[in-house]
Amino acid sequence: MKPNSRILLPGLLVLLLAFAGAVSASLGDLYAAEVPVASDSPEERNTALGQAMQEVLVRLSGRADVAGQRAAASVIQRAPSLVQQFRYRVDEDLSGTAGGEPAPPQRYLWAKFDKVAVDRLLRDSDIPVWGARRPRVLLWLAVEQGSGRSLLNAENDLGTRRILLNSAYQRGMPLQLPLMDLQDQAALSAADLWAGYEAALRQASARYPHDVILSGRLRAAGNDRWSAEWTLWERDDQDSYATRGLSWAASLAAGIGGAQDRLATRYAPAAGGDGPDRVRVRFTGVDSLPAYGRLLEILKGREAITRINLRETHGDTLRMDIWVRGGRNALARMLSLGGEFFLQPDSASRVTPPDAAGAQGGVGAPSAVPVDMTFSCVPSLAGVDEAR
Repeated sequence: MKPNSRILLPGLLVLLLAFAGAVSASLGDLYAAEVPVASDSPEERNTALGQAMQEVLVRLSGRADVAGQRAAASVIQRAPSLVQQFRYRVDEDLSGTAGGEPAPPQRYLWAKFDKVAVDRLLRDSDIPVWGARRPRVLLWLAVEQGSGRSLLNAENDLGTRRILLNSAYQRGMPLQLPLMDLQDQAALSAADLWAGYEAALRQASARYPHDVILSGRLRAAGNDRWSAEWTLWERDDQDSYATRGLSWAASLAAGIGGAQDRLATRYAPAAGGDGPDRVRVRFTGVDSLPAYGRLLEILKGREAITRINLRETHGDTLRMDIWVRGGRNALARMLSLGGEFFLQPDSASRVTPPDAAGAQGGVGAPSAVPVDMTFSCVPSLAGVDEAR
């Protein structure tokens, strides 16, 4: 029976209304940036295009230090020849200056660079290119001032929210900020977050779409200086780091940057001296030609994957050799994003037995050669949209 499109389940309606107020950062166009300029002269434009390219490289690679690398310098110098389109805009400051006179208008240059040419140059320079499929980061913050601790509500602190979202945008991080409504406050307390109580943290996070959780504990040190402890929570792993003696804005930006540096290393590893590693992978549940086409589309869209070789098919099971920078761990992480695939925990030890006829190898015959990992594909693989 065809469902009635006018009927919306109450629970779903409540969820949609709740997330209408949720705050998240958009990646935007990874190949575009906007920088301030003093004029529209060709010399000023070329300098600004180099600055815009630096911002693009940071977002593309996920690494803050990429612009300082020698290999990136030549890409930055070639920015004027890589630009695809550009335009100027003028921002009029109507608030005025301290003397009451209107502030002079600020001019900005927006530029978009050619994706194919930039990607080719970066790969030739062994600089990793990190595509738009990135871990969604959910951020929880607790603040200690004096003898009190509290969870930070970015909904009520527009300045902090702006710092967080701008920092995430500059680093190319899809950042989700919690609503901090009554449900969040009941599920997680400042004491839970300060103590690193994982069960409460994950329970409070379950209502939000995310791949990774970032928690921050900031302690006032006086004179607008803060000490912060940060923890990055993945599935079964956690990674902690600290920032010291920074302003409030710099502390938040450093927390976001530290997380993205670590995620970039895991999800967009740099090319090693020995080249990509071959990983033998089994995919189960590929039950149609559209599903197979979708599988190839997803794999080819992962920048760290350099080569794919189909070895065997048997029913709805495929066996592939995949060459990937970062090896098995990097492949497991990147394919676990998005919900199309689920890694079978004990897949490394599984062997596909020969069929009853004893056939070995070849398309259509299962192999006795062990694989490095097995992924189960969701039933709706062929209908899943790449955009999130």
